[in-house]
Amino acid sequence: MLYNNRRRRTEGEGFSLTELLIVLAIVGSMLALALPYFGTVIRRSRLDAAAREVDILMLSARSQAIKRGNQVGVVLSTNPSYSWKPAGYSAATPIYRTAAVFVDSNSNGAPDDGEAIIGSPYVLPEGGSVLNMSIDQRDKAVPGSTATTTSFVFTAFGNAITGSDTNGVFFFDAKGNVLQVSIPVVTNGKVAMTKRSGSSGGSYVQQPWTWF
Repeated sequence: MLYNNRRRRTEGEGFSLTELLIVLAIVGSMLALALPYFGTVIRRSRLDAAAREVDILMLSARSQAIKRGNQVGVVLSTNPSYSWKPAGYSAATPIYRTAAVFVDSNSNGAPDDGEAIIGSPYVLPEGGSVLNMSIDQRDKAVPGSTATTTSFVFTAFGNAITGSDTNGVFFFDAKGNVLQVSIPVVTNGKVAMTKRSGSSGGSYVQQPWTWF
């Protein structure tokens, strides 16, 4: 009986200060080791998410073109001064760092005043140390930062119009990771999301790819 009482008192005493400090030191060491990894995961996920959003918009435009029996495209711009007036809008709408799916009703391969937007424009992430965006020639080894506006337009048959295979939309970070969304072949209109195979140049490859 005396032994049981002593055991209960010992169990009720909890952890000592020394034990708590040891546990906190272990947890702190684990967090210090894990934080750089979590930062890398967050950086890569932001890059991947931004590229996939444009990939999805382009796939949606292709689907809408087939469904509507009319040319439908996606317009993207890195030019702060570019704007146009879609149907139902009272004034010209800035498209800077925005991607919009539009009905190319006059089949000229570009958005014009009075043409309709499908859904809501997607605001692309602002540039910074974590994530940047540019529009340049497809498969460019080192994408430039020149202010550019481009359109990727699909026909009612699901293929893309000539010129939609000229440019790519690039998302990149300071570590050398570059993701590209483009249409490699207009005849099939398939949208491809690829990654630069080297941190300082190289070709663009399909998944699985290597992160830097």
